[in-house]
Amino acid sequence: MVLSPHAAVKPRHPETAAATLPHDSAPCPMSSTLPPALLDAFRRTLYRVNDGPHRFIIRIGEPAPQVDALLAAHGLTSAAFLTAANPLAKPLDAAQNARRNAELRRRAEAAGARVLTGEGRAEDGAWAEPSFLVLGLSRAQADALADRFEQAAYVLLEHGRPPELVLRR
Repeated sequence: MVLSPHAAVKPRHPETAAATLPHDSAPCPMSSTLPPALLDAFRRTLYRVNDGPHRFIIRIGEPAPQVDALLAAHGLTSAAFLTAANPLAKPLDAAQNARRNAELRRRAEAAGARVLTGEGRAEDGAWAEPSFLVLGLSRAQADALADRFEQAAYVLLEHGRPPELVLRR
C-alpha cells in the first residue's frame, strides 16, 4: 500500500520475505514504524472489489457481508485484501507495479487461492492502487505474501468478523 504523500518505510522483518507461502510467518509487529498519517489513511481507505459480478467496498472495522457470503459459498474461512504495488510505500511506475501484482497473483493462485481484482482507493479519490481480494489465505499465508512483496499492511478478512488492518512494518 502506498499513500500520498509518499512516505517510505524501512523493512522491519526483511528476513521473512520468503519466496514461498510458509505455514508460519513472523507475527505482526506490536508497534509500527509507519507515520500516524499513513496509518490513518490505511484505516480510511476504500478497499474496492471489482471483479465481474463481485463489486463492493470493504472498510476496516465494518461488517463485510459480501465477503462472508463469498467465503461461505467457497467453503472458506478467511481472505486477505493485498497488493504487491509500491513496496514499503515507495512509488513505482505502473509497469513495475503490474509485474509485481502479476507475481503476487501467480503465487496466490499456485497456493490454491481464488483471486479477485480490486483496488485500494482514497476516500477523496486522490489515489488508487491495484490490489486483490485473495480468498482462502490464512493469516500466516497473507503475512508471508505481504512480507515477500514488502507491504506495510494488508486487510485480513475472517468469516463473521469485521475486516482488520494488519501491520507488517
